[in-house]
Amino acid sequence: MKRTFLPFLFILYIFLNETVISQTIWERKNPLPPLIDLNDVFFINNQLGWAVGKGGLIVKSTDGGVSWEQQYTYSTAGSFSCVFFTDENNGWITGDCFNFYKTTNSGEDWNKVIVDNFYYYYSAIFFIDENTGWIGSSNGAIFKTTDGGQVWDFQNSNATYTITKLFFIDENTGWAITNNSELLKTTNGGEEWTKVEFIPKYTNSFNDIYFLNELNGWIGVNDGVILRTNDGGENWDNLQLNTSFNIIKVSFVDNEHGKVITLYECFITTDSGVSWTLVQFPDPGNVNAACFINGDFGCAVGDNGKVYYTNDSAYIWEAQYPGMTKSLNSICVAAENKLFAVGDNGTIIYSDDEGENWTEQNSNTTYDLNDVCFTDENTGYIVGDCFNNLLYTNNGGEEWILRKLNHYHVKTAIAFINNNTGWIVGDFGVILKTTDAGETWIQQTSGTTQNIYDVFFISPQKGWAIGESGLIIKTSDGGENWSVQNIPEAGDMKSIFFIDQDKAWIAGHKSILHTVDGGGEWIIQLSYTHRLYSICFTDSLNGWACGKNGLALHTINGGLNWVYHNTGTKIDLNRVIFINNQKGFMTGKDGTILFTNNGTYLAPGIVQQLGNTYICEGTVASIELNVIGDSLQYQWYKNNEILMDAIENPLIFDTVTTSDGGFYQCHVYNEGGMVMSDIILVTVMSPPEITANPSDITANINTYVVFNLAVIGTLPLSYQWQKNEVDIYGANFIIYPIDSVQLSDTGYYRCRVYNDCDTVYTDAAKLTVIDNAGINDI
Repeated sequence: MKRTFLPFLFILYIFLNETVISQTIWERKNPLPPLIDLNDVFFINNQLGWAVGKGGLIVKSTDGGVSWEQQYTYSTAGSFSCVFFTDENNGWITGDCFNFYKTTNSGEDWNKVIVDNFYYYYSAIFFIDENTGWIGSSNGAIFKTTDGGQVWDFQNSNATYTITKLFFIDENTGWAITNNSELLKTTNGGEEWTKVEFIPKYTNSFNDIYFLNELNGWIGVNDGVILRTNDGGENWDNLQLNTSFNIIKVSFVDNEHGKVITLYECFITTDSGVSWTLVQFPDPGNVNAACFINGDFGCAVGDNGKVYYTNDSAYIWEAQYPGMTKSLNSICVAAENKLFAVGDNGTIIYSDDEGENWTEQNSNTTYDLNDVCFTDENTGYIVGDCFNNLLYTNNGGEEWILRKLNHYHVKTAIAFINNNTGWIVGDFGVILKTTDAGETWIQQTSGTTQNIYDVFFISPQKGWAIGESGLIIKTSDGGENWSVQNIPEAGDMKSIFFIDQDKAWIAGHKSILHTVDGGGEWIIQLSYTHRLYSICFTDSLNGWACGKNGLALHTINGGLNWVYHNTGTKIDLNRVIFINNQKGFMTGKDGTILFTNNGTYLAPGIVQQLGNTYICEGTVASIELNVIGDSLQYQWYKNNEILMDAIENPLIFDTVTTSDGGFYQCHVYNEGGMVMSDIILVTVMSPPEITANPSDITANINTYVVFNLAVIGTLPLSYQWQKNEVDIYGANFIIYPIDSVQLSDTGYYRCRVYNDCDTVYTDAAKLTVIDNAGINDI
């Protein structure tokens, strides 16, 4: 077999710092919220709320926490730790990686907020209205805005530890707590902060603070301790709950009625904390944050996507059901609008509304299921790790029957070319074939003992199977004979897809391969380090691949360029399928189901990176990034700071000055994701300027003369001396010497000086040569 290896055709870039974050074209259908730690929650009423967490996760609920939609997640955005909304449209989120974002459209888009020239981890937010608010940082700094976040003023809090919570009762009176048991108070909007001294000093961390008015307030502390004041913080009483868990939320509707949330439980008081009623969360998990609205509604969130909500003053809590959470290994279309997916522990789920809702079915097994195939709306087959068994249904999955295969190796994939003829492949080179709709299966000789991971037939006679260590096998007679090919450099082959008799692609652990002649020659289109598990094409140009850590690649030109797409997850994605060129699904670990109805939308991809650039002072210049993608938006940075209004490609310098020099980078984004260009150095060059011209010279014959000049400008400078405006061969230095002048050297001399920016000429200097031989004889 011929093999052709092309150079790395396209480089993938993953961003670390977003200017704008917005919805990905991939919508999460299950589970919701995803199984990611949730760090904070905020509701503006008993229906509308948001939660944020690890991996840049943002989710939104419009029904009081019963169900959630994912607005954004991308792990390199760090973790969001705090969320605050002033109304249904305007909200703020903060977290690590210097992240601070604002939304003005209910979370559909989030725009990065620049607070200060220095970098801080922002750790607390509080707004009293749409315009006036405060944020706290990891080094004790507090910033205030009065114009909705356009301008932020630094406030000295007199603290050196992380500000964990802020709480204001009006525009003047507020408190802040740190993770080192410090309490700070202001009575003038933060112009001055005073540290409140506790006697004795508390060493346990302060976790939450809540004030009902200027006098009455509470602080939640570790180990079940609540501090209470009724004189504005001058004095504090110690309330010990019957728990040793840390208190993470305190809320009171009046002096008597309050609620406290710990890591694992809820406490309710109706007598100012004299007594407390313990309420356990259902299916308890580690709670990280809670929010209460009026006296009835509350929502708590925690690790692994845990969500609890209450509508009866916290006496009864409901656990939100995120959906099925077993790993999903395969998905297929059974009929119009009807899909089936299978996964670990015997998981079978189906949807009859094009993936909007999913229902579990009884598989009669707990073994992992690897692949599913339907030949019509009712007839389906599933293979997996269930030894010598095959799952079969003839009633659309209402009942799944175990059929014996008389072969005990793991089965990895199944494919049918029509209602009767199909193949199963598996470990140790196993290939089984049926011609009677799965009633009987005959083992074929594959010619290999390597594990086979996928099989694809384009006719009852012609098919391929692929496997470990670059294995490719091919048959032209329905599997009676298989010829073995190997491309070990390509690594394990995981998925194969033919679009017609000639064109196909293979995705694996190290590369994407492509053929245009039915497998006679395989070209490595893309090499990379991330593993791919599945590939699918809707036509000869449009294709998708998915794999480890949420990786998704997309091409609109047959694989000439593969562009990274943001899928909104870092969970392994095991299978991608498309119903048509727009509607597609991906399935993966933790029950992940992703859907798009915009499958031809192309994320940004950098075709060629920028290089260090020289531009000339006083000229109009530009730097342009070679990038592809739909509806692209740009943000240029200089020296790691945003260049305001620099949102076009190319970046144009109207009149270049020396101050334009520096390090530049471009962030390119759309709803498919974002990429960053390499950081390049832009050097401003000065054109040459003559500061001293050569002088006229009168010299005797046979004497030494030299023409000099002085010039400034960016190096390298080039020189060309001329006599009577004609170039002198080899005269390319800043001076032009003549060792022994002759009468013929008489003339006018000048120098052309140039660099990449401009060319200038010196004034012409006259050389006069005198023949003094006759004078000497006399």
